[in-house]
Amino acid sequence: MSMDIRLKTAKYTLEGVEYELCCNMNVLADVQEALDGNLLAALDRRKTFQGALMFAAAMVNDAADAQGRSERYTAKQIGRLVPPDETIEFQQMIFNLVNAAIGKKDDGETEQEEQEKN
Repeated sequence: MSMDIRLKTAKYTLEGVEYELCCNMNVLADVQEALDGNLLAALDRRKTFQGALMFAAAMVNDAADAQGRSERYTAKQIGRLVPPDETIEFQQMIFNLVNAAIGKKDDGETEQEEQEKN
């Protein structure tokens, strides 16, 4: 059985520009740096809007860089741009990407832990 190692992606449009978001090593490194090297603190925030905005800003900035675009966003700027009626959906999208990147299931269990049970 082969494992698909491609990163999960999602499209999101900000200010008329469509970005293909994914949680890659650049994103994890940017979030880790923003938290003075403590990536676990960011992962603890996976259930909060603040955490979603941190990861989202890193994902949008990485996608913009990949597209050759010069704009960069902060978490606060992303928070102003996401419509309030999309907040829950947006947060779920961001954390689905984060969870997929680090191998976590939605309930917090890793894929390896689940495979060991089976």
